[in-house]
Amino acid sequence: MTIDLSMFYTADDEGNQVELPRPETKSWPDVVQCINHHRGRNDAVVDRFIELYLLGIQWDWFGQYKDWLVKCGQIEGYNDALVPDDEGVMPELMPLPGMPERPLSETVEEVRRREYQVLRRAAYGDTDSQFNEVFDAEDHGVSHRAKVKEKYPK
Repeated sequence: MTIDLSMFYTADDEGNQVELPRPETKSWPDVVQCINHHRGRNDAVVDRFIELYLLGIQWDWFGQYKDWLVKCGQIEGYNDALVPDDEGVMPELMPLPGMPERPLSETVEEVRRREYQVLRRAAYGDTDSQFNEVFDAEDHGVSHRAKVKEKYPK
């Protein structure tokens, strides 16, 4: 099985593969804080935070993958160095650990839709009547309520 690691490497002038430095990324609390700060006024900034969060997930996995490769190398070295005992019986080989599973790549829109639904339920309730009551109590108006419900359905 071949794993595409192209996002983590580049080629230098001689054509050698060189690992890229980890770029700036964001955590999920950073994204939530950004969403709460902008409250729908600057979607481009929120989208950029989500992009950096998704990038961070991939780089976190890459760190785990590199640690796994080192561990596998150590175990293979240990297993290769095993010798039979005086009676010719080989000791048990140390098993290799499972490779960390790479997270699926999500789009910004998938994350935004999924998480907005969670935030919407927390703020406005699970049912349409709860949503309408809170929205009316907050005096958001019918047209704004319809726009939110249309853009981010349950």
